[in-house]
Amino acid sequence: MGRLSRSRRGRRARLVRTRRGGPERLRREEAEALVSRFARDFISIHAGSGEYLYISENVEEMFGWKPEQLVGHKVHEYVHPDDVERVGKELAAHARLALGRVQYRLRCADGTWRRVETRCRAEMSGGSVTRIICLTRDIQREQTHLGVVGDIERDVSAESTFLLHIKEAIAHLGFARSATVQAVAQEVGVGLRTLQRRLRQQSWTISRLRSKVFQDIAENMLKEGAAADEVTHRLGFSSRSSFQRAFRRWTGTTPGNFRKGSGASG
Repeated sequence: MGRLSRSRRGRRARLVRTRRGGPERLRREEAEALVSRFARDFISIHAGSGEYLYISENVEEMFGWKPEQLVGHKVHEYVHPDDVERVGKELAAHARLALGRVQYRLRCADGTWRRVETRCRAEMSGGSVTRIICLTRDIQREQTHLGVVGDIERDVSAESTFLLHIKEAIAHLGFARSATVQAVAQEVGVGLRTLQRRLRQQSWTISRLRSKVFQDIAENMLKEGAAADEVTHRLGFSSRSSFQRAFRRWTGTTPGNFRKGSGASG
C-alpha cells in the first residue's frame, strides 16, 4: 500500500511539473471554440430524421445563421428546392453504408444560396440510423478562388470533374495539413494508385497540381485586395516569409509587386 501511495504521489508531482514547466493544457471548451473559429468546415449533428441537434458556431461566419436558429429544424428546410429530392435519395443511400458525401445548394441567412459539400457518417443501431455527424464546407467559395466556377449546373466531362475534385481537395487541405498525394487520395475517397494513374492520364503530377492550385488561389486573393498575411493563413503556410518565398518561386515576383501590377487596392 505504501509503494502504491508513493507511486501516486510521484505521478502527481510529475503532472504538476509538466503544468508548471510547459504550456498549459487547453480546456475542452477553449479547444472547441478555436476549432469552431478557424475550421473551414462547420460541424453538425442530426437525428436520424435529419433534425439539427447541434451545429458549430462558425456556421454564422460562413453562412450567417446563428446555431440556435438551426437547431430543432430539419436539413431539407435549408436545401435548395431543386436539390431536395436528389439530396434525400443520396443521403438515404449513404445511410445504408454509414458514410457519404453530397453536394447541394444551402440557403444563407440573407436568402442567397451557396454551393456546399457535406461529408457525413451515420451512427447505426438495430439497423436504423440514430445520429448523423456532418462536416459541411463552402465549395463555391473555394472554386471561386480557384477561378474555375461558372454556372454550377454546367456539364463537364468525368475527367474534368475528377480533376476539379482533386483541386478542391488540395485547396481544402492546404499547406498546414500537408496536401500529400496520400492525403489528397483520402480526401477525395479514391485509392492512391487510382489517383496517380488518373493524374498521369491528364499529364499532371500531384506536386505540379498542388503548386498550380495554391498559385491560383493566392493570385485571385491578391487581385481582390487581400493582404499577404490573409493569404498566408488561407493557404496554411507556417509563416508569411514561407508564403512569400513560394509565391516568388511560382511567379517570379513578390506578392506586393503582384498586387500593385494587378491594380488591386489595399
